Amino acid sequence: MLVLVALGVTAVFAGVPWCQSRALQAMRLGRFDTAERWLNRAGWLGPRDSRTELLRARLDRKRGQFEAMHKHLRDAAAIGYPPSLVAAEQLLAELQSGGLPSVDPRVANLFVRAEIEGDTLAEAYVLGCLRKYEFPPALTLLDSWETDFPKDPRPNFLRGRILEHTSAESQAKEEYRRASIKAGGVFAPAEYSLARIAFDGGDAETALVHSRRCAEGLDVPAAARLGEAAALRHLERFAEADQILAPLESQDRDALAQQLVQLGQTAEAAAVAYEAERGRVAAGLERNEEAERWLKTALDGNPHDWKLRYVYARTLSRLGRTAEAKADFERVEETEKAVAECDHYLERIRKNPADVEARYELGRIFAQYISERQAEAWLTGVLQYDPQHAGAQALLKSLRAPNAKGPERKSGDTDR
Repeated sequence: MLVLVALGVTAVFAGVPWCQSRALQAMRLGRFDTAERWLNRAGWLGPRDSRTELLRARLDRKRGQFEAMHKHLRDAAAIGYPPSLVAAEQLLAELQSGGLPSVDPRVANLFVRAEIEGDTLAEAYVLGCLRKYEFPPALTLLDSWETDFPKDPRPNFLRGRILEHTSAESQAKEEYRRASIKAGGVFAPAEYSLARIAFDGGDAETALVHSRRCAEGLDVPAAARLGEAAALRHLERFAEADQILAPLESQDRDALAQQLVQLGQTAEAAAVAYEAERGRVAAGLERNEEAERWLKTALDGNPHDWKLRYVYARTLSRLGRTAEAKADFERVEETEKAVAECDHYLERIRKNPADVEARYELGRIFAQYISERQAEAWLTGVLQYDPQHAGAQALLKSLRAPNAKGPERKSGDTDR
């Protein structure tokens, strides 16, 4: 009897680290729901295990749920996880969000002390560099990361993201394909990116293939199904797209948005992605009143989406609301001009990452026309290079003010 009890106790405590390792592996593959299930199992086997709480915090960080992350870090510390490692995890969150300079000594200490797994630290560092458009240090680290972890798909995926930003599309596609191969056939973020590239190139058939492959790599395929519907819409197979979208109406919108962000969608677009696609498909089916309702809801949540606004303006025209349509068409034209200016500033930053004024202009354009959250990232980058930059300080303050809805257009401002 005592032997059986001893074996049972051993199985329980041996099972906790095994569940934790399985959760880590699922995180590496972007299967966050699977990771959560393994951590729940670890929590059942070992209710007071501080490392389980720390890994819950890490999963929250990867999902962008920072309030929940801080709670789990506090719980891990209370149970007895080493304070230096809790502090390191907090630093990873700041690093991932682009809030630390790449040369910050605290970041260097993380690498020197080697208290955090090398791949975890490398991922946070590269993601932070991507947010700040600092590609050279990210590429250097990706090479080391791939050498040390040759079977990890993430270095290839992140290198593909950088290559996309630098217009090396064919090389980016190859890196995404390698990421899927390393993941055993499908790496969902890479397939989602391949679908996006195909969309941008007008190849909806290929986008449809990759959207369906993306679904195979997700625990819950809602985001990929949304991409499949978009591909069918581009192919003018509107009825099929509508059949896919209708069952998704009951999908938890927050969970769907979270999944889309993890796959590379902006937070603003992800929050109303379902409504936007329903509106586009309804417009394709010439159900104009229905389309107007869906599109208006999406634009209320993401007013900067100028491509969606164009569809909305066309829908208003078909409904005979010409004055409203005219105002939206003018807004679309103004935004297109501003977006076109971004290429000039991005090229300046590619040549000189410390070009503060180019970063500031991008922050201003993004705040006014594209994405306030992305604008914050650009402006934070300005202050890392020039902490006294008055324009960036003022604009960042306005964006972070309670109930802020972005900067107001002032007389004398020029279109960029």
